[in-house]
Amino acid sequence: MEEITQRQKLLLLNLIQEYIQKPKPVSSFMLFKKIKGIFSPATIRNEMVCLTKKGYLKKDFFSSGRKPTDKAYRFFVDCVSENLNKKKFSLKGEELNFSFNENIFSLIRETTKRLVFFTNLFTLSFLKEEEIIFKEGWKKISHFPEFKEKNFLEELARFSDDFENLFDKVFEKIEENSFDLKVYIGQENPFGSFRHLAFFSSVFPLPSNKKSFFLLVGPKRINYEKSIFWLKTFRDFFKQKYDQPR
Repeated sequence: MEEITQRQKLLLLNLIQEYIQKPKPVSSFMLFKKIKGIFSPATIRNEMVCLTKKGYLKKDFFSSGRKPTDKAYRFFVDCVSENLNKKKFSLKGEELNFSFNENIFSLIRETTKRLVFFTNLFTLSFLKEEEIIFKEGWKKISHFPEFKEKNFLEELARFSDDFENLFDKVFEKIEENSFDLKVYIGQENPFGSFRHLAFFSSVFPLPSNKKSFFLLVGPKRINYEKSIFWLKTFRDFFKQKYDQPR
């Protein structure tokens, strides 16, 4: 990835945050107000041009503001993940109104619903051995402005319909004993041609040495920090309770 300066990094991260909050191109003046005048509008415009040439920003029209590209979102996610990894959290199940249920199917279903509640994303989970699938959150994700866009809606519906056929492709990408959290943006994803979607995935350990795969799906313009935080939080709960040394 092409190197950017600290000033460009600051502007890029703030521009992405602004675009995530308000789904419209970000102008140099909007960015000037967001960073409270740290840099002049002229400096911001010049840096936005540089970031566009480096592939981090794009614009739909000559006079419009800028939008982040997939490359910019990847940079943003890497920064967010690095910051979250430095923090230690001590949330407990009861603080989330969540209780562990030794019945595996009830446990997965409840976890899927809780992830939807905290992230507002379409959430899928499944047990490979039993080929049991849970899907929740269609109503929640319909509140995103992107839901009105034909390309996004078609891709999301196609992914939901085809999910059963993606078992093997999904598990080919997962190491046998890895519970790493993965974020795929647009065409990075290993599932197929879904360039308008973002995916958050992880494997959770379960009772009886079983595992369940959890996948959050949403538009690329999304609160990445919140989504990563909640998936990581639930995964860590499960690791603490069920990932015992053998």
